[in-house]
Amino acid sequence: MPSKSGRLSTMGHLQQMFPPSPSFSPARDIPPLPGIRALITGGTSGIGLSTARSLLAAGAHVCLMARSSGKGERVLRELSAEGYSQRVTFIPLDLGDLASVRRAATAYIEANDRLHLLINNAAILLPGSGSMEVSAQGHDAQFATNALGHWHLTMLLLPLLRETVCLLPIVPSPASSVDSLPSLARTVGSHASSSSGRSSTAADGQPHAQPVPVQTQEEQELAAMTRIGVRVLTLSSNAHHFAPASTLNWWAIQPSVPRDVRDTVRKRAGGWGLYAGSKMANVIISNYLARTLGPSTGIVFAAIHPGGIKTDLSRSAPKWQNVLTNWMLYPAEYGALTTLWAATCENARHLNGGYCIPWARLGAARGDTQDWAVQDRLAGLLEEMRVGF
Repeated sequence: MPSKSGRLSTMGHLQQMFPPSPSFSPARDIPPLPGIRALITGGTSGIGLSTARSLLAAGAHVCLMARSSGKGERVLRELSAEGYSQRVTFIPLDLGDLASVRRAATAYIEANDRLHLLINNAAILLPGSGSMEVSAQGHDAQFATNALGHWHLTMLLLPLLRETVCLLPIVPSPASSVDSLPSLARTVGSHASSSSGRSSTAADGQPHAQPVPVQTQEEQELAAMTRIGVRVLTLSSNAHHFAPASTLNWWAIQPSVPRDVRDTVRKRAGGWGLYAGSKMANVIISNYLARTLGPSTGIVFAAIHPGGIKTDLSRSAPKWQNVLTNWMLYPAEYGALTTLWAATCENARHLNGGYCIPWARLGAARGDTQDWAVQDRLAGLLEEMRVGF
C-alpha cells in the first residue's frame, strides 16, 4: 500500500513483484472481438507481441508499430502463418523521432477509419550511452521514447479516437455504466443467458435445454464495440515510484534550459533515474488525459504496470544486473495479462484514471501523479516539445 506521502511501501513493492496467481485468463475471459481495431506500439516483441496474439485470437484487427521494419516484416510472416494475415498490419515507428511519429500516425489514419484500442506499450531502458543518449530532436532518449513520443502519437490520433466514439452503438463514459444502458448487444446477451437456463419437456418426460440463439456477424461486432468502447492504455512501471522526490527532474527535460545544464542534471540522475522519471511521466500523462478528456469524450485512459517481465527491454543493462534480476522475472505472456484485462474487461468506466497492476487488477500509483498542477505543467511542456512536428 502507498504511504501517506504517496510512495509505495516495501511490502507494496514485494506484492507487485510477486503478485498472487492471476484469476484472469485471456483464452477464457476475452470475448469475441470482431470489428475491433487495435494499435500496439512495440508490438513486434515481448509484452506487445503477446498482447497482439491474444487480441488477434479473439478476432480483432491489430496494427503493430515498432522501429525495425525487418523485424516487423518477420513478425507479420509469423502471424500470417498462424492464420491472421487478413487482420494484422505493420507500420514502422521510431518514438524517439517526432517526425517518425507523425509519419506513422498519418499512415494509420490513411488506412483506418476507426481505432478502439490504443496501447502505448513500447519503451527503452538504458540505451547505448545511458544517461547521455538523446533523441532525434535532442531530448533525453528515454523520456523522448517512453513519454514524449507516446504523447505525440496519442495527440495525433485523438481526432480518430473521438470519431470512433461517435461510431459506437453506445457512447461509453466513465460516468455511466455500460451494464446500465440498453443495447442490442445486451439484449442478445440477456436472451442467450435466459434461454440457456430454460428447459422444455421432451416426449419421454425428460427436460432438455432450449438452443442458444446464434449471433450474426453484425451482432457480434455490435457486442464487441459496446463492451470495448474506446480506450487508451499507456504502459508505465513500478519503477515510477523511484523517480525523484520532486516528481520529475524538470531541469533534465525542459528545452528552455541550456543544453549543458540539462546534460549535467541528466548525468547526475543516471540512466535508471531517467527511466523512472519517464515512467512516472506516463502515469501523469494518463491521469491528465483521464481528467481533462475522459468525462467529455467517453474515451477511457489508464496506466499499466505489467509486472517484472523478462523481455528485450533490459538488453542494454549491465549483464550482472540481468543475472541478479532474471530469477524474479516472469515470461512476456504474464506481462500481457494486465494490459489485456484493461483492454477487454467490462465496465471500463472504473478504469478511467486508474493504475492497473499485476495481475489484472487496480492498484495505486504515487500520490503526486494525481497533482493537477503537476499534470498541467507536464502537458504544457510536452505540447511545447512537439511544436513543429
